[in-house]
Amino acid sequence: MRTSRFAVTAAALSISLLGFASVQAHAATQAVKTGTTSVGKVLVDSKGKTLYVFAADSAGKSTCTGACAQAWPPALATAKNLGRAADVKAKLTVIKRSDGKTQLAINGLPAYTFSGDAASGQANGQGMNASGGLWWVMAPTGTPLKSTASSGSGTAPDGATSPGGTYDYY
Repeated sequence: MRTSRFAVTAAALSISLLGFASVQAHAATQAVKTGTTSVGKVLVDSKGKTLYVFAADSAGKSTCTGACAQAWPPALATAKNLGRAADVKAKLTVIKRSDGKTQLAINGLPAYTFSGDAASGQANGQGMNASGGLWWVMAPTGTPLKSTASSGSGTAPDGATSPGGTYDYY
């Protein structure tokens, strides 16, 4: 009888540990969640950095390379580590960049972070006209939150700045 109790206890412990490992694995792969900035709730990467889209891009195609990609690092992802929090309603996919790397796409649009955002909760690139186009944060629905206002100084490495303005959802 002691042996069977031990076996049942060991089996229950194993199942609990497997469940815990599964939760940990899911948390580790969660690539996109929501965060709060001065422009509202936006999509952020697993490190809490605000995600942006570039108006010059088209669905499935990134045009931001070279110096642009230095200022606006592509949000890299693979199909294996692509995940999202429950409150993220956007469709997340992966596209292939011209350099062969895979990049996160939000509702088909390539996603980026901004080198001018030093900490979580910043959206300094919002509405910035830099690298040949405008940059927008993404709402949890996966639509660009088009506004010409910024949460900070918004100075890009190329000297472009974010002008003031109002917010519109598109």
